[in-house]
Amino acid sequence: MVGMTIQQGGLRRRWRISLLVSLALNLLLIAVIGVWVARPMFRGPPQTPEFGRVVERIAHRVGDSDAAALRGAYRSHRDEIARLAGDIRTARERVRAALRADPYDATAVSGAMADLRAARTTMESAIQGVIQESAAGMSADGRRTLAHGPRVDDRH
Repeated sequence: MVGMTIQQGGLRRRWRISLLVSLALNLLLIAVIGVWVARPMFRGPPQTPEFGRVVERIAHRVGDSDAAALRGAYRSHRDEIARLAGDIRTARERVRAALRADPYDATAVSGAMADLRAARTTMESAIQGVIQESAAGMSADGRRTLAHGPRVDDRH
């Protein structure tokens, strides 16, 4: 009898330890999953890729003269593109502010979204101008590379 009591005591202790270890592992797993799920909420709004970085990524894939044409076209429009990028950020903030407003004003949201669309269209037109201007001074190979745009694996 005494031998069984000792065995039962050891068995209970192992079960308690196993239960505590299992509980700790489950809490760790819940914490890891929670962080994984919640992380995107704290990233903020997506950033607009800076066109200068895109130009550099493409420039690294073309010959020297083609890269010079691309960089030169970008340089001549850099201030305009920076201003337009700021206009897009401002327009996005107006959309966010209109969506957060209480009471909700559908007309304000619609107007803010129209302003954002217009800002994006203006930026796209400026970028296309850089591409068109640079393509005029590039070789056929450079224009083909330009047509592919930046690749994801072009990171520096």
